[in-house]
Amino acid sequence: MRFRLVPRDNGFYPLFEQQAATAVDTAIQLEKLMASLPIVADRVDTIVAAERAGDEVMRMVRSRLETSIVTPFDREDIQSLANSLDDVLDEMRAAADLAHLHQLSSPLAGVGDLVALLRKIVEANRTLVGKLSTLND
Repeated sequence: MRFRLVPRDNGFYPLFEQQAATAVDTAIQLEKLMASLPIVADRVDTIVAAERAGDEVMRMVRSRLETSIVTPFDREDIQSLANSLDDVLDEMRAAADLAHLHQLSSPLAGVGDLVALLRKIVEANRTLVGKLSTLND
């Protein structure tokens, strides 16, 4: 066991995991939204709330970056990962907002397949982010 004079701040990993889990939940909600046309405003509001929660996690990551002396990996990489996770939530919200704005009432060709693929991708991403703290597998 190595001794560190200044302890490494491992508090970023739970934030990344929370953001990845939020992306999975949001993708599931988006999939339900696109499957149950016409658009239901309550489902859109759920996606908007999830995106706002993601923004709050992003603020926590930035705050932690400002106060941490030793980070688990490069600050730029932490910022990039956090931004990428947040961008996924932003895009899902944009899709839900557009569907609501245009009052979709019938399915668009291929959208169901794309949303199902998105859900699979964010689920795989959640698994990978969960392994980031140990760098196993």
